Amino acid sequence: MKFLMQRFSMNAIAFAATALLAACGGGGDATAPLTSQTISFTPATTGTVGTPITLEATASSKLAVSFTSSPATVCTVSGTTLTLVGAGTCNVKADQAGNTTFAAATQVSKDITVSNTATPMAQAALVVVPGASTLAPSATTALSTTGGNGTGAVTYSVTSGSCSISGTTLTAGASTGTCKISAKKAADSSYLEVMSSEATVTISNTPTTPSTIIATFSETGVSAIGFGNMDAAVIDEPTLTSNKVLQLVKPANGETWAGATINTCGTGKIGTVPTLPLSSSNKTLSLRVYSPEANVPVRLKLEDASDSTHSVETEATVTAANTWQTLTFDFSKEVSGTAALNTAYTFNKASVFPKFGSTVGSPLTFYVDDLKFIGSSSVSLSCPDAPITGTPTTAAATPSASPSNVISIYSDTYTASTGIDLNPNWGQNTQTSEITVVGSKVQKYTNFNYKGIDFANNPVNVSTFTKLHIDLWSSDATSVDVFIINPDTGTGQATEQLQNVPLNASTWKSVDISLSGYDKIDRTSIKQIKLVSNPSGKTVYMDNLYFAK
Repeated sequence: MKFLMQRFSMNAIAFAATALLAACGGGGDATAPLTSQTISFTPATTGTVGTPITLEATASSKLAVSFTSSPATVCTVSGTTLTLVGAGTCNVKADQAGNTTFAAATQVSKDITVSNTATPMAQAALVVVPGASTLAPSATTALSTTGGNGTGAVTYSVTSGSCSISGTTLTAGASTGTCKISAKKAADSSYLEVMSSEATVTISNTPTTPSTIIATFSETGVSAIGFGNMDAAVIDEPTLTSNKVLQLVKPANGETWAGATINTCGTGKIGTVPTLPLSSSNKTLSLRVYSPEANVPVRLKLEDASDSTHSVETEATVTAANTWQTLTFDFSKEVSGTAALNTAYTFNKASVFPKFGSTVGSPLTFYVDDLKFIGSSSVSLSCPDAPITGTPTTAAATPSASPSNVISIYSDTYTASTGIDLNPNWGQNTQTSEITVVGSKVQKYTNFNYKGIDFANNPVNVSTFTKLHIDLWSSDATSVDVFIINPDTGTGQATEQLQNVPLNASTWKSVDISLSGYDKIDRTSIKQIKLVSNPSGKTVYMDNLYFAK
């Protein structure tokens, strides 16, 4: 009996110990609680149909967040890209399902209001431009505008004086005097209405040669791009601050061909100046020039902004120093050794070269003003919009080459070589910007004719490398010529060689170009790369430019 009582007592104690251990969380079968997590998700609250949104959300657990969207008539989601397909309210949900350590996060739901168009914006300043500033009584001239944005219609009105307007034609009154005119560009789905300031037209019996002012350099947005080390800037005229002029400074290290391209059209346009209708009867332009020296040749070159092989060049001479002179440029008298005038060509790019053909011992400052087309007072001053093209919605493939076998010019994956200028001023029409496509930085070339990349201050030796890699995307260009350049080393001529890369529309083209194809290039000291669009004037995206073994 005593043995049975001891056994019962021992079992009771063991049972109590087991119960106590379980209550305290002990024991091999117990499961630890999961750690909670939260999601931070603050997307844009509005969007526009056709403009994708990249979704970004983070979980406190650092685990990846997934997204779903509804309804499909308004938006769809793939990975982190939200595509807006219709007007309405798009609901986006962010989720993190958790794992063996973290519990599922509380879902975060956000609404995005999607509209068919963006909120209308203010237009750029609008300038009304009469084809002639002086008219004989009852004479007519064409009206045009510069500036403004969008597709809204332009209308003209007489604000004072005896002139009349029908459409885009201004008719002077029967008596001498002045009249003032203005223009209005209507609103559209993207831009608000804008009014111009007034322009004055003088009615005079004094006969004048008809002409159209292409640039006075007082217009809003007019600019110039120097090349060959020419410094170009629109400034207040030093002796008449109410007037603006183009200042050109040719430095001691300036090239013999240093000059500047005049741009009255602005960005997003085809050409840098309006199309100039050269013909057998109207083939001259005039330009006012102020030179610090006498007997200085000034060259004026016209070309097709989309085809640099279509050009014509002529010269006139400044005969007096430190005074304004009006030079007349007759393009039927082309410079010896340059192309003759072909009136079938389009001429919508103008460049000026003061003291062409010579270097200078010390900087020389020139001023130019009032570029005019002679022979017609009705040249249209409008510049057509560059075509709107697609944008890649996916990034180029991430390169897999080992960094030790790469000399990078441009890529998120590799550290770029030092001293690289991605946008040197070579007189190109190309507008360059850097955008982000699904987290990857990409170079965007708009109105792309050609594009230089310069690293002359830190040449690269690729004598042991075998290929040049590049990723290209375009919806409208058919191919890109990829040049490697050895600059002039005293021979008077740079050495360049190209390989053509055909493109597939709206798809990234990833290509390794064999360096054996550049057999004329000294690969021990490469200093420049040039890209050329085929055809010109298109939009191309570039990524992952590097040499590899």
